[in-house]
Amino acid sequence: MNHQAAPSSDAAFLTDFHFVATIGATDNNGVDRQALTAEDKQTRDWMRGWATDKGFDVRVDAIGNMFACLEFVPDAPYVLIGSHLDSQPLGGRFDGAYGVIAALFAALRVKEELAESGLQPTYNLAVVNWFNEEGGRFAPSIMGSSVYAGLFDLDEMLAVTDLDGTTVAEALDAIGYAGTDTPPEAISYAEIHIEQGRILEREATDIGVVEARACLLY
Repeated sequence: MNHQAAPSSDAAFLTDFHFVATIGATDNNGVDRQALTAEDKQTRDWMRGWATDKGFDVRVDAIGNMFACLEFVPDAPYVLIGSHLDSQPLGGRFDGAYGVIAALFAALRVKEELAESGLQPTYNLAVVNWFNEEGGRFAPSIMGSSVYAGLFDLDEMLAVTDLDGTTVAEALDAIGYAGTDTPPEAISYAEIHIEQGRILEREATDIGVVEARACLLY
């Protein structure tokens, strides 16, 4: 396969990542993009436009999860990759968004290389932006992914309210992301994630080393 496009695609990735980081940017190089706010709508619109322009089929399900889908094999399940574009009230610009944007570029690379090689994959591929993963505006967190996995009830989550009394259903409708699409069936899921809490910033430390991790198995 020809990999000569890698440098330009790397530059394009950085350009898009830094652009998305301007949406809801805070004065300490972070972001404030809580779920279903105007800033969340901007990032969702960016993802929809980026994916549509590059030949992805964009679906939005009833809880507001976004899926940028590439169908290679009709009726086959999907390898699902991605993360989330929403943030905590004072979140890090890498937390979540890096995983979505990296997944979009990885999926595009797969699409291009399959077209060049003529190889036939076994499964389809989709990039996901999970709704309300952070839970900054609506509780509980990991809402969209949990509805997708069957752990939370859809109607109960749509009825959840924020501090102003706005329901999830009303907020989805207000920004134009009250979806009706059937989400893709996943055969597997992978996520690149950079977790950004407040400890390093509070202690004026530039970098930390991960010593332990927790894993949720659905």
